[in-house]
Amino acid sequence: MSRPLADYNPLTIPGVAVLTLGWLGVGLFTAATWWLAAGWDGQPRNFAALVQSPVVAGLCWVPITLVAFAAVRRWPLGPRVSSRRLAFYSLAALSTTFVLNGAWALTMMATGAIPIEYVGGQIVANGLRWLHLNTAVCAVLIAAAHWLRPRSQDDTEAQETSYRSTLVSGTNGSRRLLDVDAIDWIAAAGDYSTVHVDGGEHLVGERLKELEATLDPAEFVRIHRSTIVRIDRIREIRSLGRGDYEVRLESNVRLRVARRRRQPLQNLLARRAGA
Repeated sequence: MSRPLADYNPLTIPGVAVLTLGWLGVGLFTAATWWLAAGWDGQPRNFAALVQSPVVAGLCWVPITLVAFAAVRRWPLGPRVSSRRLAFYSLAALSTTFVLNGAWALTMMATGAIPIEYVGGQIVANGLRWLHLNTAVCAVLIAAAHWLRPRSQDDTEAQETSYRSTLVSGTNGSRRLLDVDAIDWIAAAGDYSTVHVDGGEHLVGERLKELEATLDPAEFVRIHRSTIVRIDRIREIRSLGRGDYEVRLESNVRLRVARRRRQPLQNLLARRAGA
């Protein structure tokens, strides 16, 4: 799947320039909304006085954004999100609000807008006041960095090999490994699934939806809410009249096809036949 802005890299000079302009624009937009709100509240409108704080805050986000992109590229979340790294990034997002407000308070102090004795209080107070918003912004930045990260060969290979190659049948006592390549079709059985292999049935302790997420979609297709079929086992799809269809497998087993899944199934079979 193509990714918008896939070539954008903020960790370059042009990228930093675009990023800086973007955050500067956010600061100016925030100042403009404050200016409009001041008018509605009957307060004096002084854009020059209002613009300093949001612009400084916006510019403080530039290095934070760069750090977020660099961190995600150095320690990616991976094709399957690592809970440990997700916890690390969550803690970093919570901490960022105080780092951001510390940089903002020091900058405002340097310009004379805040007396030095108030800096500590401003860092804590604003850090708590804007905790929810800053944390949300950090989450969006981390998600964007993950989405725009380069797809390395290792990442691609991990995605390609993440599907199951075996299933474990049996709920009590003995267990048996089932080769996924040998599966003909799978049927839902409440909290379990019945796997059909070479005319035999094997009970697997997983719901059909859970199994579907771990099977290669290039090899298996869901034809009904209660049925998954291995694609190369399908011999034909035929109409039963009145909009109903069924598939016939190589084993001569006939399975009903849900109406909403019939057209996607026919398109899939047509593509495979033309490949």
